[in-house]
Amino acid sequence: MTTGLLILISGDMSTLQGRALKFFYLNENTSNSSVKDNRTPISSGDSVSGIIKMLSKSEKPPTTRTETAENSEKKPAVAQPESSAKPGAASSNASESKESNSEKKPTQPATAKPPQPTNRPMLCTGCFHSDFTILSHNPDVCAPSASGTTTEMIIMITSSPDGFDRRQAIRDTWASASKNNTGNIRHVFLLGTTGDVKVTEGIASESAKYRDVVVSDFVDCYANLTLKTLAGLHWIVDHCGQAKYFMKTDQDMYVFVNRILDLARSKEKTLMTSLGGCCYQTGKPWRDPKTKYYASIRSYPQPTYPGFCSGTGYISTLNVARKIVETSPNIPFFHLEDVYLALVMRSINYKLTMYEGFVAGTEACTVPSRAKRTYTIHDISAETIRKLWDQKCGV
Repeated sequence: MTTGLLILISGDMSTLQGRALKFFYLNENTSNSSVKDNRTPISSGDSVSGIIKMLSKSEKPPTTRTETAENSEKKPAVAQPESSAKPGAASSNASESKESNSEKKPTQPATAKPPQPTNRPMLCTGCFHSDFTILSHNPDVCAPSASGTTTEMIIMITSSPDGFDRRQAIRDTWASASKNNTGNIRHVFLLGTTGDVKVTEGIASESAKYRDVVVSDFVDCYANLTLKTLAGLHWIVDHCGQAKYFMKTDQDMYVFVNRILDLARSKEKTLMTSLGGCCYQTGKPWRDPKTKYYASIRSYPQPTYPGFCSGTGYISTLNVARKIVETSPNIPFFHLEDVYLALVMRSINYKLTMYEGFVAGTEACTVPSRAKRTYTIHDISAETIRKLWDQKCGV
């Protein structure tokens, strides 16, 4: 029977990165949903004190569902083409059982070698559950506005719990295209939980005020970006099912929203079965443990990745979002979000489509002809987001 090692990490990730507090051996048929809390989700419209109570209430700290690599002291990296999703470790505790004559069966010899960890499989049957409990959200983000405007595109923005300045800068600039979530474009910020009480209180106040924050019940850390993205996809399928398109992007991005929507409209047929953005058709795992995107042989035994779309920004249709949500339980967890989604897409014979103009630098704003063909600008601060907006970059 194959077993896997699951690390549960709790507390403030700024102090717990790379440290495992609890270890549990799980049978491959064991549902990892058992580590979820069953707390009742609340609406962002509830009182701040109510939101704080919900985000803080737990008999045990929130957990992260990240598998472990050979060296648990190494912090797993998550971002683009490589993977250090952690392979399973095996356990064989020989138990003594009494026979009918009360004699004990001989235990496993002390010299016997334990079963060796196995490589991460490409497919499984219901081994990965990403439908985390929603702790705080506004279920009506995509509801028709008072004027009857319906949602055409929903943009989900992954954000760190303490990213208040970035979220506010985005609201005040490019996400203002959502018209406070009353236009045909809507937006939400995706967060996990944090052990920082002051940050949690700040999120509660922010959520009550803007009603555009979705907090899911897993520890917010870089290694859990796959969980955050899948939680977001679950959320838009459940609450924005009438939308045609979705975009996933990050808090350090500048997005030309109306241009993105025009692209989605013009490529709708293609996007019914593909992700579009800065996409590549292949990639190689980095095997050097010192690199950010390290992937051990056990965590990813294949010599190449099935391509990937940069997680900084990609677009598709709700049809694809539904298929990803439906298929992901059968694709073993992989902490590199963009590679994981590519694995899901390959399993359903969907494609990755390259569109020029994603993941540009700020220099794109200095060349008018290039700015007009740019969809996203990457790796910028809250201050730079505001500066580009004030400069009317690309307009």
